Amino acid sequence: MMMELGRWDEAAERLADAPHMDTVNNAELMWLTQALLLAAERGDESALERVREKFVDIEVTELDPQLSAPVFLAELSRLRWNSKYQEGHALPREALSSLGAAKFCRDSIAVVGAAIELVAAAFSDGEADEAWHTDVDQWHALFLRDDLPAPVEDRYAATAAADVARSRGDDASELWRSVIERWGDDHYMGAKAKWRLAEALLALDPANAESPLLLADAEATAVTLGAKPLLKAVRRAQATIGE
Repeated sequence: MMMELGRWDEAAERLADAPHMDTVNNAELMWLTQALLLAAERGDESALERVREKFVDIEVTELDPQLSAPVFLAELSRLRWNSKYQEGHALPREALSSLGAAKFCRDSIAVVGAAIELVAAAFSDGEADEAWHTDVDQWHALFLRDDLPAPVEDRYAATAAADVARSRGDDASELWRSVIERWGDDHYMGAKAKWRLAEALLALDPANAESPLLLADAEATAVTLGAKPLLKAVRRAQATIGE
């Protein structure tokens, strides 16, 4: 919850102060998964490696979705930010098999959304196989179910639709506007959506006047949160303005 509200420093402090246990139980696993996710989004490789070592003797696929989903999310994020698309493309099959598509809760839908995001990034960078479009279509079809909870429909489904369009090279600017609106107070996801909207606008017009403002907002959020991978991506986009 603190991560969603943009209170990443507070989240990090609480995680650091949490008592650690000799045996790995659900409470310890909850701490580990949140620490893993925070480290991945902050691009803190040393912290990420320390936490990952704790999972050496843990079979992630056998954990409850509430515990396994953040592990898959953190790994998908790490691989995407580091452009390791081939490795990342193979992960969702294992994750979805573990989470169980029949119980399509927030945990599993977030993983599906992250998988689509990774493949969209691979297509944008020209490093995806055309056959991956089939996977994207299959994953996106899961968002079309009529039994999804409302927050999922409003947030993750909108983001997935924008990423699907991005994977096909379509103009997704209006979709990203919708994503920004859907995420509301989630500072990090909102900043990512502003970055993506700016990219979409710059692709249409390198001199687009709105893009610098969007990127400035995303940059400020990334700096505040200590989200180094996002900050790097935003500044890379800023360097293309006017080209």
